Amino acid sequence: MVRQNAPAMPVPPNAREQGRLTVQWRRLQARALAARDALQAGIPPATLPAEERRVVNGILGANTLAALNEFLRQNADATAVIMNGAPARFLAAQNKYLTAIEEYADANARFQEAVQQPAVQLPTTHAPKFYDDKYDEDDMQAVGGTVGDDGDLQCGAMPTTRDIPCRQPLGPALATMRTLRPPWKRTPVPVVLFEIQRRSAYADGASFGDAGGYERIDASVTFAVDPTHAANQGVADLDLAPRDAEGRVRFRSDLLLLTPAEAGRGNGSLIVDVVNRGGPLTPRLNRARTGDMRAMPPGDGFLFRHGYSVAAIGWQWDVLPEVGLGLDAPLAEQGGRPVTGQVMVEFRPDRRERTRLLANRVHRPYHAFDIEEAGARLFVRDYEDGATREIPRAAWRFARETPDGDAPSAEHISLNAGFEAGRIYHVVYTTDRAPVVGVGMLALREIASFLRAPSTHNPCRAGFERTIAFGVSQTGRLLRTLLRFGLNVAEDGSQALDGMLVHVAGGRLGEFNHRFAQPSVQPQPGFGHLPPFSDEPSTDPFTGERAGLLDRVRALGVTPRIVYTPSSAEYWRGDGSLAHIDGTGSHDLVEAPETRMYHLAGTQHMAGSLPQQHDSGTDGTHGHHGYNVVDYTPLQRAALANLDAWIRAGVEPPPSRRPRVDDGTAVSREATLPAAASIGRGTPDPERLWRIRTIDLGPDADRRIGRYPPVEGETYAALVSAVDADGNEVAGVRLPDLTAPVGTHTAWNLRHPSIGAPEQILSMLGATVFFAPTRAARERAGDPRPSIEERYPSRASYLDQVRRDALALVAQRYLLAEDIDHVVEACAQRYDAAVAAAV
Repeated sequence: MVRQNAPAMPVPPNAREQGRLTVQWRRLQARALAARDALQAGIPPATLPAEERRVVNGILGANTLAALNEFLRQNADATAVIMNGAPARFLAAQNKYLTAIEEYADANARFQEAVQQPAVQLPTTHAPKFYDDKYDEDDMQAVGGTVGDDGDLQCGAMPTTRDIPCRQPLGPALATMRTLRPPWKRTPVPVVLFEIQRRSAYADGASFGDAGGYERIDASVTFAVDPTHAANQGVADLDLAPRDAEGRVRFRSDLLLLTPAEAGRGNGSLIVDVVNRGGPLTPRLNRARTGDMRAMPPGDGFLFRHGYSVAAIGWQWDVLPEVGLGLDAPLAEQGGRPVTGQVMVEFRPDRRERTRLLANRVHRPYHAFDIEEAGARLFVRDYEDGATREIPRAAWRFARETPDGDAPSAEHISLNAGFEAGRIYHVVYTTDRAPVVGVGMLALREIASFLRAPSTHNPCRAGFERTIAFGVSQTGRLLRTLLRFGLNVAEDGSQALDGMLVHVAGGRLGEFNHRFAQPSVQPQPGFGHLPPFSDEPSTDPFTGERAGLLDRVRALGVTPRIVYTPSSAEYWRGDGSLAHIDGTGSHDLVEAPETRMYHLAGTQHMAGSLPQQHDSGTDGTHGHHGYNVVDYTPLQRAALANLDAWIRAGVEPPPSRRPRVDDGTAVSREATLPAAASIGRGTPDPERLWRIRTIDLGPDADRRIGRYPPVEGETYAALVSAVDADGNEVAGVRLPDLTAPVGTHTAWNLRHPSIGAPEQILSMLGATVFFAPTRAARERAGDPRPSIEERYPSRASYLDQVRRDALALVAQRYLLAEDIDHVVEACAQRYDAAVAAAV
């Protein structure tokens, strides 16, 4: 395990270096003074020019981490001490070092004055147990290392038993320091420990264009945040978390970092990969769709050829360590005891089974506080918006099925008659575990801020010019929640994220910032279904409340540039249109100037692929039709490039494309079903489509504490794209799959009878129904859609049309020129699959 060195402090010049250092110090002084004046005038650091912002961030933050790392270097057991709860002896020693480093840093802040007085003899002093990372040859002989030309420690062990003289003159400078303290408050850096667990060449040392080779860093990051800080007030229950001796709340995250091995060869942009249920997402942008995503397969290397660095950060408290990147969250306490209260857990079985884990999917469960709790309740629905029935308490228990019968378990529920496939169950019970779930958003925010700022304790020492968060589905909703609570301003006052690529998130938030939240939950009614749904303020048609998703970040001056890329599936599940259409479905909402939205027409939630799947999907589901095969990845890549250019150079992205009320392209779901019915493949029951309703979570909802089950009320409108005669969508960005189709591509698919409820749609999975190859074949099948031979004279002519349509998308900047060949080849494969499937 490797720990980063403490930040380098300036050293007094020798005769050879004095002139060079004096010039450097004067430049730094000018920037620092400009930043100080701005701060005194009340200007947030996020609004400063990049160079001044970096200076401010360094002044406001480096010392705490330097002191902590120094203490760890001298205490071999410090890691174990921290992991066991940071007892008083560790914190007391840490405070001693903080005091020493504070004085040391203050003297350095006035060093430029001292070097202008050559006649003054400045004594060398000792800061107990603190070591600068600059050494001379005599020092290195004692530790078996070497010194580079710039004085950097090249190798050898850090000394642990003796004092090394600080090469900082503290005589007259320290005497004058007492009256010349910087005007701004020194805020401790929230990243207090950055432990590198493994550092290796990425992708077996492969080279990626101008960026060259990349390195992979696997690390553990410990954060400490101030629960009283204004930047943290949006986090539910943070004030109830245990605090260290400095009054800060600690938590730890897993981190995976990919960055050019040679500094300066990247493009200056850091993508913060907001992992989904522990799994990194950026490999999808590289078209790497198979295998363990934690291995970060390079795919076609798109991101790395363009010089992007990637930081995948764990933020979800309930991810199991063996599953992916997670977070160790603090537990809320009141009066020194764990917080207890009510939690609701949802099950949607696709097969009959007696036992279920008390969690969504396979995550850490909320333990039942009392497995004999008489007030615990179990409810069942036949479909998403169906009537709720309660199952008698005697018919179920907190237990798990074993070969010897049911065994009591605080982590499982067992239903005597078994859970039935296709039904929806909710169990409400009391738990004694209340993780402060919202610290996950602080981990995301602070790692972005930490990696952006140049420093010697940053593994990317030069930092980054831009930070862009990439969230998909669950984590796209997390980014929307972060915006809702104004959490894009770091503790040092800087803007953490410059941009967000929010993919397939829909119009909802999620279970990311309330007591007993379950981040993995998607459709369960709760806090994630509460408005606002749109970026700009709009009036809720049922409550009369007016609010917008960006209200708080805009008031703080930290609004990022945002590109949304919804698939058609989010519209079909009932919430997609709420992001840009009024809740009554009567009119389009005003678009925020900081955002763009590109509806990926004719797509399912996740990108489709060949060979077409007909059986297992997500969570073991089974579709009645073959799944949607449209691959929207090329549109995502162009969206990222446009977002980066928007942040980097102010180049406006192409206009939004999405279903609209004013041009008739946004319609009810029911209006599109006749086209699907004409194909003869069945349609869902309109009464059993998913809907979003108003939610009443009880009297403490404003404190992010819910009452379960929630009371559902009025229904919000759910609009989707209108379709053409083939059943393909007409609104949004249309790939050649839709402009030159070989089949009908829908965002919905019916549940297969084998998994129950065949009249209902699957969650997030669509369908592709290929055209008949010939007119004779379609007439035999009774298919009203023109056949492939009736549409295209030949395969070659078809591909010519595909290339023309792809070139048109490039001209409009919805597609990158480098992806034209991929789009054409993918369409060729789908053409061949359509002919083969229909024969």
